[in-house]
Amino acid sequence: GPAPDPPTTATPTTAAPTTVAFITTRVTFRSLQSTFISDLLNPSSAAFRNRASVIKTQLEPIFQRAFPSSFKSLDVVSFRKGSVINEMNLRFASTNVPNITPILISAASNVIGFDIEGSSINVNGLC
Repeated sequence: GPAPDPPTTATPTTAAPTTVAFITTRVTFRSLQSTFISDLLNPSSAAFRNRASVIKTQLEPIFQRAFPSSFKSLDVVSFRKGSVINEMNLRFASTNVPNITPILISAASNVIGFDIEGSSINVNGLC
């Protein structure tokens, strides 16, 4: 058959490198030493905002150091009862999720104001 038209085939090739794939992964962990209060169900409550801020400000720099080229953001999504189960979304400029669990386990000994139960860490629904 006829050869493909060069301008048509060239366009996707030049456009591709500027496209960065982002992946968002859901991460949950339990804080055994935290007491659940119903205010943590309400994202606009002071209790929710304070706890979300404590987690974000301490964990975000740890992930930035661990994955300097791919880590973009950490956002606390929700809290559930069970002591306190913390749910976060981590965003990476990558096509696959890096190994998050060991980073959280090593962070557990350094965080203040909340605790991380290592065996409870769950990434994208997988323990």
